[in-house]
Amino acid sequence: MFDRKTGDARFQAMMKDFIRTHFNQGISTEDLKRTVEKHMTPEMDVDKNGTVNWFFDQWVYGTGVPAYKFEYQIAADGALSGKITQSGVSKNFVMVVPVYLDFGKGWSRLGTVTMVAISLTH
Repeated sequence: MFDRKTGDARFQAMMKDFIRTHFNQGISTEDLKRTVEKHMTPEMDVDKNGTVNWFFDQWVYGTGVPAYKFEYQIAADGALSGKITQSGVSKNFVMVVPVYLDFGKGWSRLGTVTMVAISLTH
């Protein structure tokens, strides 16, 4: 939900909605999941079905913790090519991974890569 321009504003709005909707009520994980889905971004819709089942199955109900390795090369013309490898989890583990670069003047966000299975080259 993080946005370069607004920071955590979308996440904060979602949490405020969750608290307002469920104030002084018993809540469940499924209640939180429904609120997250109400506020989810297109990038979060990994399965293209309007749910965040993938996230809750892995991070709430699951126990796997992925590790990532980034290998890269910079060509003579300055072109960057790289490979990100995911390990330590099942081959069905999916994650949206932010990619940042530092050119000596602080971190810059390059974008995100949706990791599926063992590795993905981007």
